[in-house]
Amino acid sequence: MKLKFNRIANILLASGIVYAINVNYNVIAFPKEYNGSSVGLVLDGKVIPMNSQFEGSKWNVQAPMPTKSFHFSILNSNNTIIEEESLNREFPEKKDSTDNYIFGKLNNNIKNEDIAKVPRAYPALSNEIEFSKLYQEGQVKVINIVADPSVISNLHNDAKLAKVGSNSDTTVSMYIIGDDSVKHFTNVTLSFSGMGSRGYAKRPYKIKLSDGDNDSKDNKSVNGRKQFKLRNLVFDCTYVKQKIATDVGHAIGLILPQVGFARLYMNGEPYGLYELTDNPKKNWIKKIIHEDNLPKTLKVGSYYKGVSYADEIFVPASLNVESDEKWYNTLYECENEVEGQAEYTDLKKFINWIDTINANTPVEEIRSKFEVELFLKYMVIEYLIGHWDGYWIGGNNFYVYSNPVTNRYLFISFDFDITLGKWDDCPPETPYTKWKKEDNNITPALVKKILYHPELQKLFEEYLKTTVQKTFNIKALGPRLDYLKDFLYDDIAWDKTIPERAVSSKKEQSFSLEESLKAYETGACEADYGVKEWIDLRSRYVAKQFNITIPDKLDFRYGAIGNKIVKAKDTEQNLLNTNATVISKDAVANLNNEQVSSATTITNSTYFILLMLIIAFIF
Repeated sequence: MKLKFNRIANILLASGIVYAINVNYNVIAFPKEYNGSSVGLVLDGKVIPMNSQFEGSKWNVQAPMPTKSFHFSILNSNNTIIEEESLNREFPEKKDSTDNYIFGKLNNNIKNEDIAKVPRAYPALSNEIEFSKLYQEGQVKVINIVADPSVISNLHNDAKLAKVGSNSDTTVSMYIIGDDSVKHFTNVTLSFSGMGSRGYAKRPYKIKLSDGDNDSKDNKSVNGRKQFKLRNLVFDCTYVKQKIATDVGHAIGLILPQVGFARLYMNGEPYGLYELTDNPKKNWIKKIIHEDNLPKTLKVGSYYKGVSYADEIFVPASLNVESDEKWYNTLYECENEVEGQAEYTDLKKFINWIDTINANTPVEEIRSKFEVELFLKYMVIEYLIGHWDGYWIGGNNFYVYSNPVTNRYLFISFDFDITLGKWDDCPPETPYTKWKKEDNNITPALVKKILYHPELQKLFEEYLKTTVQKTFNIKALGPRLDYLKDFLYDDIAWDKTIPERAVSSKKEQSFSLEESLKAYETGACEADYGVKEWIDLRSRYVAKQFNITIPDKLDFRYGAIGNKIVKAKDTEQNLLNTNATVISKDAVANLNNEQVSSATTITNSTYFILLMLIIAFIF
C-alpha cells in the first residue's frame, strides 16, 4: 500500500510539472492600431506568439503558468516587439484561463466588492430584473464592426449622411467582446444617431440587430437587447455625467435606459471610447416598461419624443396646446402610433387633457390618467443636475408613452450629458421656483399643471428632500465618481489618442486628459463647475433651503446601485468557471475556420492526472 501511495504521489508530481502549468491567455488587441502584425505574450522574459481569432478581434495562446508576472505585446511580421504593455499582470487564482483582457488596461472585470455603490433613496422597481448584462458594471465592452473598407469610408466621408434625417443605414457584421465571451452578429444595421452631436468627427451611432425570419435567436438579440446606442460623449469630457445621473435616477425608482461603456473599432481601426446605452424603442418598452410581460392581446402603445425647435426662433416642446397643427409634427417625433390611428392622436389627447387640469382637480383623477409620482421624480432629477436641455427648462429630450395596460400616460426624461454645471444659465444656488432659461418664457404644461398643483407640489418637495438626503450629495456620489474616474482612466487616456475618422461639420472640441480629470473636481472643458463641485453646491443649497441635514452615514436600507448584474443562469455558468465563446449559428460560416475555444475546469491536465491515478491503482 505504501508503495502504491508513493507511486501515486510521483505521478501527481510529474503530471503537475508537465501538464498542470499549461493555461490559457486571452487578450483583445488590434495590431493594426499600432502598425503591427500580430500579438505576443511576454512570459518570464520570453515572447510567445498568440493565435488570432474572430477576424483579429481576440488573441489566445496556451502556455505555462507564469513564475512571476506577464503582459502582452504587439509584434511586427518578424515577431519582434514594437509596442508592449507597461503592466505587470498576475494570473487569476484557481483558474486555468484568463479573462479577455483589453490590451493596455489592467483590469476590465472589477469585482463586485470593489465597485463603489450609490445608496437607494426608494425601493427598486420590479423591472430591474430585466436589466441587461450588456451594460455590466465594472466592465468596458469592445465592439468591432466589420465591413468592406470602402463602405466604412463612404459612410464617414459623406457629410450629407451626418445630417439629421439622412438615411445612413449600413449593413455590417459585428463582434461584441466581454470579459468572458465573444459574440458575433451578421446583417447588423449601423447608422448615425444623435442630434447636436451628430456632425462631429467622432460620430455617434445606433446599432440594430437583424430580425429576419431565417435568423437564429442568438443573431437577433444580445443580452436581451435588439438595439442599442453608442454615444460619442463630445459634450462631456468626464465621460460619466449620463452614468451618474442615471445612477441617481435608478436610486429614486425611475425608468431610465441603462448606461455602460465600450471601446469601438471598425475593421480593427480604433474609433474611441463610447457610452453604451439602451435605445428606447419597442423592444426596450416591452422589456422595461412592460417587464417582458405585455399581454399577447395588446401591442406597444403610442410613443412620442419631444425635440423642441430652435431655428429662427426657439419653441419648446412644452406639451401645451398648439393653435397651429404643424407644430405637433415639428416639436414631437412620433416613434410609434397605435395601428389604425392618425399620427399624434394619443399625444393630442394627452395634451388636451393636461389643459383641463387646474388647482381644484382631484389628485386621484390626475393619477388615473398619468404616472404622477414618476413625473415628479423626473423633475427632481432635472432640477438637481441642472438639465437645462430637458423638459422643464428646454422643452426637449423626453418621451411620452401611452401605456395600453394601465391606460395611463408615462413621461420619461433622458439625455443627461450636458448637465452638472455645464452651460446652465442658473448657478447651483438657485431655487427650483426660479429655475428657468433666459430665452424661454413658456412654462411647460406638466410643470404648471402637475408640479405646481397645490397638493403635488408638496409631494415634489418631499421627493426632492429625500433624494438630497439619501442619494444626491457628495458623500453618496463622491466615492462613486472617484471609482468611475479610476476605472475608466486607461480608456479615457486611450480615447485621447484616436485620430478623427469622419468629415466634421462642427467646430471640434478637443480636451486633454488632464482637463478631463480636472472636470470631475472643478470647472473645465467649457463647464463652469466640476461634477463634484456642482453636486456639493446644489445639494447643500437644497438642504439649507428646506432646513434639512445630510447625514454623515450612508443609508443602504433599500439596497444600492452599482452591483454586478447576475442572472439565474449565471450560477450554473459560474460552476463551469469558463472563458466561454458564444457565437450565433449565422456567424459560423464566416469564421474562416478560426477556432472557437472554450476552456473548462476539466482541462487536459486534469484528464491526464485521472488517467494516471487509474493506471496506478490497476497496476
